[in-house]
Amino acid sequence: MPKVAAEDVSIVIPAHDIAAFLPACLVSIRENGGAGSPIILVDDGSRDITPELQARLEAACAGRLSWHRIAHSGPGAARN
Repeated sequence: MPKVAAEDVSIVIPAHDIAAFLPACLVSIRENGGAGSPIILVDDGSRDITPELQARLEAACAGRLSWHRIAHSGPGAARN
């Protein structure tokens, strides 16, 4: 079986009010082999400070983080 490169796999993070966990989540991705993978964060209408973290986290991910904000629709909509 051919080896899959990190650039060939996208990581999707459905998010709702997870500001307290999001920085650690991104560090974990980097430390566990996802450093080269594109990251797609779908913010499901967070009411905490999750949206305020966007610029800082995008900069920390060096252009690999794509942030999408949708109206709160539940976890299914964010996953899809």
